[in-house]
Amino acid sequence: MSGYCCRHTHILITPRMLVTLTIMGIAGLLLTSIGTTFAEKNGATLIGRVVFKGVVAPDNVVDVKENRKFCGQTMSIQTIRLQEGGHGLDQAIVSLGDITTSPAPTPGIRSLVNKQCKFEERINAAMVGDKLVVHNLDPILHNAHGKLGKRTILNVAQVPGGRPFRKKMKRPGQLKIKCDKHDFMKAHVMVFPHPYFSVTGRSGQFQINSVPAGHHRITVWHETLGQIEKDIDIPTHGTVTVDFEYH
Repeated sequence: MSGYCCRHTHILITPRMLVTLTIMGIAGLLLTSIGTTFAEKNGATLIGRVVFKGVVAPDNVVDVKENRKFCGQTMSIQTIRLQEGGHGLDQAIVSLGDITTSPAPTPGIRSLVNKQCKFEERINAAMVGDKLVVHNLDPILHNAHGKLGKRTILNVAQVPGGRPFRKKMKRPGQLKIKCDKHDFMKAHVMVFPHPYFSVTGRSGQFQINSVPAGHHRITVWHETLGQIEKDIDIPTHGTVTVDFEYH
């Protein structure tokens, strides 16, 4: 009877090969450990949406007293901006409300522009260490006057075509900014001692990355609607969804 004979191949492992295999195994364990530690340090991603289900009041129309030829006779102030055809709330600031300190990342730049007698972005957020850059694009004089509580943080006249003004954010809190020449021009910059915050867009959606694991209080602030909060548990990694609703 014909057939195939099975061959058995024997591999001889020398002491040198054994040392190499051992080193490779240890390296693999180290890489796995480093990857796990990196993921743990990165934390989880917090996503969600802020909506408003109440009745939107009409815009506040104010008389313009200075530079009426450029700014117009009146100015319409819209404080509640919703997604077109939906309930998504724009310009709400979402943050971790229970963290008071954090390792400082690379400082960022936050922009505040005088344009058409309005501040853009009128609602903004920054971290301690970030720089706020105020720039006048209008052909008229503006004066940015910012207070943190009762303390004046910035007070600078901005001539047409002048250079942008830069101010480092040194303390956490709510920075209220107005134009002394045009009292209807107002802006808010929330300064946090950590990087865990986000400002919603027109859809009301937000995302906060690298949230540390644990039990946290998530805070939403809106200029007109006030503040709401939720307590949630954040895992070591992954994505957590939490939604907020104003009435």
